[in-house]
Amino acid sequence: MKNPAILLVTSLALLTACNKSSAPSAGSQSPAKSPDAVELKLQEYAGASSTNCGRLDVHATEAQSKTTSDCAMQSSQGKRPFYVTYDMPGMTVGVAGNADGKLYTVQAQGFAFPERHRRRVPLAVARCL
Repeated sequence: MKNPAILLVTSLALLTACNKSSAPSAGSQSPAKSPDAVELKLQEYAGASSTNCGRLDVHATEAQSKTTSDCAMQSSQGKRPFYVTYDMPGMTVGVAGNADGKLYTVQAQGFAFPERHRRRVPLAVARCL
């Protein structure tokens, strides 16, 4: 059961790392903003005491991707609530884990940047097995 969850988080991190640019971007890790629809849903599934492991876009540096992925992996393995969000062109994907060790994914398609999620968007939510 742990291997598919670990694989999912690692795959998301690798997708982000594969699309990164060689120059660091100031927008790679979003500054503190009010949560969008994806983050609100992730927080709902992870719980009030969850750790925000970060939000990365395709310009994230390797170090940022590693830090974010390590946070998610360690939290998941320790059954500590967490969530992590990845912004990709045309899609935002997030993973949330709760204190019971259950993992959930949340997706919003059609939006490239987090500031465009402020309005109501259709979300796809799935529980990971």
